[in-house]
Formats: sequence, structure tokens, C-alpha cells
Amino acid sequence: MRAELDREFVLRELTDNALRAKEQQQWAASNRALELLGKELGMFRDDRAGVVLPWNGDLNLLTHQQRDALVDLLLGMAVGHDPEKVAELKQHLIEQARAAQRRQAVWPYKPNHARSAGTGLDRRAC
Repeated sequence: MRAELDREFVLRELTDNALRAKEQQQWAASNRALELLGKELGMFRDDRAGVVLPWNGDLNLLTHQQRDALVDLLLGMAVGHDPEKVAELKQHLIEQARAAQRRQAVWPYKPNHARSAGTGLDRRAC
């Protein structure tokens, strides 16, 4: 709770500083406060910054850390790089995958091997 109040205070102060500096035609100070607010909103983010992903395209060759970075990057692109939304979407996808695994464990798919090899004929129809 305290961290959220501190964050709100800083955002409120930055907004106030930006408006006051603009009123006084202190463009550099106003723009700096707006830049910090924009960064908090994810508006000026370089998606490539800090992401090192040496990779030849084979998902099986990625480390767990690289896979996590790739997933976070892709989910971030989908939800506007909002960390809370990324976490919510990741949790939702994990729950969906677990539910699919439970369904498969209860009723696993079994392919129909009743067809005659190469003939296209169904043995049950003969």
C-alpha cells in the first residue's frame, strides 16, 4: 500500500511540475516532467532496449530465460507494455494451458487407425 501511495505522489507532483513549468514558459522543465510521466505510461519505450535474444529461430535452442524474455516481449506488444496487464495475460494463458492439459488427460485424442494403409478404405465399412 505504501509503495502505491508513493507512486501516486510522484505522478501527481510530476503532473503539477509539468503544468507549472509550462505556465512559466520553462519548456525544458515542463518537457522533462512530461517525459518522466510518459515513460511511466510506457509511451517512449524502445522495445529493443535491454532485450538480448541471440537466436537462430529454433525454439528448442532457447534457454528458459530467453523463452521468458521472448514471451514477455510478445505479451508486452499485445497489451501495450503494461507490466500488470502482461502479468494478468500470462497468468490467464497458464490457466488455459493447465485446463487443456487436464482435459487431455481425461480424454486423450486417439487417432483412427482403422483405415487400410494407402487404400483410403475404412475397414469398418468392408
